[in-house]
Amino acid sequence: MRKFKFSKKTLLSFLLIFIWIVGLTHCDIFGPSYDEYVFEWLDFPFANPGNIERMAAFGIPNWSGTDPHNGIDLIIYESLYGTRIISPTNGTIDSIDISENPYSHPANQLLLTIHIYINSEWTVALVIEPGTSDETIKTAQRNAVLVEEGDTVSRGQSITDLLVGEHGYPHLHYMIMRNDEPVCAYPFSSASARSIFDDIARTRSNNNLPDGNICHGEGY
Repeated sequence: MRKFKFSKKTLLSFLLIFIWIVGLTHCDIFGPSYDEYVFEWLDFPFANPGNIERMAAFGIPNWSGTDPHNGIDLIIYESLYGTRIISPTNGTIDSIDISENPYSHPANQLLLTIHIYINSEWTVALVIEPGTSDETIKTAQRNAVLVEEGDTVSRGQSITDLLVGEHGYPHLHYMIMRNDEPVCAYPFSSASARSIFDDIARTRSNNNLPDGNICHGEGY
């Protein structure tokens, strides 16, 4: 039988062609593949996922007026006093903003947004919405924040406690921004975090997942 021998140059050419083909097809071997994906997969943002009662999907149409839902809502049980939110990534606390939600019912409930800067392309926004317009609970929620602007944080580090207000629907509005545009957090999450998302989607009977997906209209 005739034996074929390849030079190192030929083998290197084959390897480069293979890498090129993999790049063209976006081969998904170890998880979702994305161009210019430059940070580690995100962890789940709650220390105790068992405290989550239900979720609302990213991308639900007409969520705020005509705009789609630009994050994933993770709603905790109203019987709780609160539950711990942790950083899903390494980064820097870029800003902590306090405002009121014009779309809430009743309107003008507290929004407390903690931005975690990862790099020039990616930012995580943890939008704390306890469901309150009560000044005492608003003050308690502001005082529950455990970080300050400029702090360096590590994945798993405690960020705040999400409290439960008098209006109900206490939740974390979980946002990921890529070049200032919201994207669904699920495909950018670690395998363990995706498993938690999947478990909530599968086991909670009152989720708001119109097409059965965590990222509405995106197939997952």
